[in-house]
Amino acid sequence: EALRESEQRFRTFVDHATDAFFLQDERFEILDVNRQACESLGYARDELLGKTPTFFDPDVTPADLENIQRKLSASEMMAFESRHRRKDGTAFPVEIRGKAFWEGGRQFTVALVRDVTDRKAAEEALRESERRWRGLAEALPQLVWSATPDGACDYFSRQWTEHTGAAENAL
Repeated sequence: EALRESEQRFRTFVDHATDAFFLQDERFEILDVNRQACESLGYARDELLGKTPTFFDPDVTPADLENIQRKLSASEMMAFESRHRRKDGTAFPVEIRGKAFWEGGRQFTVALVRDVTDRKAAEEALRESERRWRGLAEALPQLVWSATPDGACDYFSRQWTEHTGAAENAL
């Protein structure tokens, strides 16, 4: 009874995680997944069991898996970004963290996968804002520069460096 209760607590814990959870064997075959893994990929649990990451990760190759296996066997934690492909064919960016453990003489891997779509969109919006700001600053005929709160200058427009004759990186 205690074992069943412990198993139920574990399953509840894993299924309520906000990240996708994958339990894999030494060949990267999926042995178990949580609810978030199924929801993010659009597959039922049974459709994912027995598959490898190449089934839903268009960027991972068998050579990548061999490299990952070498690192996991050396007890290294894996952390990298990739893309996952949903059942409907759409892809989304993910951050993957994995760690191997050994039980009964066998190696297993726990991989936690986070959808980073929102973070990637925010990073792109920031890059676009920076491009627009620099474009505006470079288009103005005035001398433009900016400084950090401590007073250190962190940007000089082309007009400023041409007017002063000083190279931007020399200041």
